[in-house]
Amino acid sequence: MKTNTKREKVAIKSKSQSYPKTIRTPNERFFDEYLNLNTWKMTPLTISFIQKLGEELLVWAQTDPNALTLDQWQVANGVCDETKYRWLEKYPSFKLAWQQAKKALGVRREVGAINRKYEVSMISNVMAHYSNVWKDTAEWRAKLKGDAENKAERMIIVVPSYDEPDEKKPTPEEVAALACKSMRQKSHKKKS
Repeated sequence: MKTNTKREKVAIKSKSQSYPKTIRTPNERFFDEYLNLNTWKMTPLTISFIQKLGEELLVWAQTDPNALTLDQWQVANGVCDETKYRWLEKYPSFKLAWQQAKKALGVRREVGAINRKYEVSMISNVMAHYSNVWKDTAEWRAKLKGDAENKAERMIIVVPSYDEPDEKKPTPEEVAALACKSMRQKSHKKKS
């Protein structure tokens, strides 16, 4: 019976554990490690492991009907945010898999909201995170709102006092005419 070396033991996945095993070809060296939050152990990384993790992420996002957020995948695989950001920056293949998985989840969320499977307001609040179309639309709306707020002017309309009983009180039509006249005078002053 063959006994496993120390490095081979690290790469073997126990059947009772639900976290991914480190995959390594015979001549492949470990080049990084991360703290697996499910086991609280440092897990060695190889290129094969990162590629396999990216593939599993894509399959999960595209096939699991309960997959709705990327945080679900992170929790299931014991990957903290710091590790995720480091992998996204360091490994282009993982970044591509992450972007595709995000897009697949966005499509599932949007179609679910359209079909009333999910609460529309809950889904639409964060869809800009999952879809560039939603992100561009949100930015466009914010720009329009900002432009409208910047163009809004304050108008002051002076209404004559009604305190004196001897004076004839103007009718609403006369008040409106006075206001229009006042606005015209102000616009003529601005043009000058």
